[in-house]
Amino acid sequence: MEDLECPYCKHDQEACEIYETEVTHEVECDGCGKTFGVQVEYYPSYSEAIMPCANDEPHEFVNFCRHPMVINGKVEYSCKWCDTKEDRPASCSIGCTKDKRDCWLCDEAKHEETK
Repeated sequence: MEDLECPYCKHDQEACEIYETEVTHEVECDGCGKTFGVQVEYYPSYSEAIMPCANDEPHEFVNFCRHPMVINGKVEYSCKWCDTKEDRPASCSIGCTKDKRDCWLCDEAKHEETK
């Protein structure tokens, strides 16, 4: 954490346990003993990432949970690249065919085997 500098005597001291924003905190200087005000400021930082689904490519749905929560027989999957979510059945559907082509769950398991 960045250190504070007393506005009176320029003495450096640590900014310990001051987290709340939009509140002026009273801090007593370790050097001169005067009290001064401190406000916490946060500046955003940005990072870039590719987003294929925003460029007409299909969403790449994944389940980030090691032990996914099943609610009403469905599991929530999220796109790897954006905030799109999709509820999918937690088990094979009744319409699952022997060749597994009509079942997304079996198809996904087959996809994982080829990796």
